Amino acid sequence: MMGKETTETILWDSFMEIGEVENLSKFNYTGENDTTSPTPPEIFYFARNFTFYSLAVIIPLGVLCNILGFMTLLTAHFRRHSSSWYLSALAIADTVVLVTEFIRKWLPNHRVGLNWYHTSTGVCLPVTYFSLSFRFISAWLILLFTIERTFSILYPLKARLVFANTSKAKYIIALVHLVGCVIGCYMFPFVTIYEDRTISFCGMDPHKSALRRTYNYVTLGYLCLACYLPALLIFGLNIVITTKYCQQRKQNDKMYARSTRKRSSNSRLVDNGRFTVIINRAVKNIIVCVFEVQHK
Repeated sequence: MMGKETTETILWDSFMEIGEVENLSKFNYTGENDTTSPTPPEIFYFARNFTFYSLAVIIPLGVLCNILGFMTLLTAHFRRHSSSWYLSALAIADTVVLVTEFIRKWLPNHRVGLNWYHTSTGVCLPVTYFSLSFRFISAWLILLFTIERTFSILYPLKARLVFANTSKAKYIIALVHLVGCVIGCYMFPFVTIYEDRTISFCGMDPHKSALRRTYNYVTLGYLCLACYLPALLIFGLNIVITTKYCQQRKQNDKMYARSTRKRSSNSRLVDNGRFTVIINRAVKNIIVCVFEVQHK
C-alpha cells in the first residue's frame, strides 16, 4: 500500500509527463481499490491543452531563433567579442534544453503517442542527463554574460583588459560545460524506468522510499546550483546595473542642464554683440552721410 504523498506524486507525474488525464481514474489518494477516485477538475484539462499547444509553438520557434542567433554570432564581426561566444554557447545550450523538453513533455502526450521517454531506458537516461546538464550550463552562461556586462558598465577600461580576450571566454565556456556534464551525472543512480499499475514512468521510483529521500536532497542541491544561486546573483547584478544607470542618468542630466545654461548665456552675449556692431555701423554710416552732405 502506498502513502498519500507517494500516490499524489504518481498522479501528478501521470498528468504532467504522459498527459493522460483519463488514466487518473485508475488511481486514488488512499491507494485502495475503492470507488472514491478523484475526478480531475476542469483546470487539469485546460492546463493539459494549454501545455500541449504552447509547446508546439514555443519549442520550434525557440530552436529556429537559437540557430539563427548562433549563425549570426559566429560571423567574423561578432567573433572578436567575448560576449558573442557566451551568447553562441547559450544558444546551443538552450536548443538542447528545448529538444529534451520536446521529447519529455510533448511527444508522450496522448495526442502524439510517442512515449519513448517513459518506455525506453535508452531514451530516458540520455534525455534526462542532457536536460539536467544543459539547464545548469544555460543558467551559468547567463550569469557569466551578466557579470561581463556589469564590469563593462562599472569599470569600462578594466573590463576591456579582462574580458576582451576571446581565448579566456572560450576557456571559461569549456569549464562551465565540463562542470555541467559532471553535475548532471548525479541522476544515473536514481533515474530508471519503473511501472505502476501498467503505466511506465521515467524517473525516481517512489516505492524506494530510502533511496528517494537521498534523491530529494541531491536534487535540492542541484536546484540550488543550477537555478536559485544563478538567479539570485543575476538579480543582484541587474540591481547594480540599474543603480549605476540611474546615477549616470542624473549626472548626464546635470551636465546637460549646465551646458544648456552656458549656451544660452553665450547666445545672449553674441546677440548683444551683433546688436552693438549693427548700431555702430549704423551710426558710422549716418555720420559719414552727414559729413558728406555737409561737405557738399
